[in-house]
Amino acid sequence: MYGVCVEMETEMLSDDPPKAFDAWAGEWRIISPELLVPRWLVWEDDEIVAVAVGVANLTQNLDNGFARIHVRLQHRGRRLARQLATPVLDWLESQKQRRVATFIAKDAPWEALAERATDYELFYWEAPIAE
Repeated sequence: MYGVCVEMETEMLSDDPPKAFDAWAGEWRIISPELLVPRWLVWEDDEIVAVAVGVANLTQNLDNGFARIHVRLQHRGRRLARQLATPVLDWLESQKQRRVATFIAKDAPWEALAERATDYELFYWEAPIAE
């Protein structure tokens, strides 16, 4: 799982060095009791090829959920993101999250999310941090 996280972080923050394993492990172990954070994984043989995460806060921003889907580079183009969009968005709907924020990497197809998010109004804005 650490390798997948390093890939995701590198894609999002290409100029920053990746976090050390101990830093990631600490974040994984200490999840605030105010957050619900389910994850979905797609495995092939003994390798994680795609991951999705949803986040719902139980005490603040009650209408705002978060979703993130990452497909490893060598497995893209197989509609895995579309397959993961359904359970993560269904879960956020079940948690009464009326708005969903997500990160879409530059040049990544966003159609999978837009295709599934029929009950949401979609907005797009550039990141405030220059690449």
